[in-house]
Amino acid sequence: MYQIPDPNQIFPNAYKTSCFIKNVGKAPNILIGDYTYYDDTEDPTGFEKNNVLFNYPEFGDRLIIGKFCAIASGTKFIMGPTSMRWKWRVTWASRPTGQ
Repeated sequence: MYQIPDPNQIFPNAYKTSCFIKNVGKAPNILIGDYTYYDDTEDPTGFEKNNVLFNYPEFGDRLIIGKFCAIASGTKFIMGPTSMRWKWRVTWASRPTGQ
């Protein structure tokens, strides 16, 4: 019978290429839900260091990732202190819809 992995352990499988990133994060401004995992063959526990860029909690930015999310290897999150000015024209959406 299949057992549901414990959301409080770091690695949900024996291969140790995926990790529940809620259990390895240290930054106070990054909130991650249960069962959200990051998959990386090289360093799955280094998600915060390798994939959250320009994270300066003193600026008040927060990254919130919900429960049951799967994050692929190489995914990058660029935090706000390095964003362009809101009045600049860019070729991608640079701020949330509706604001």
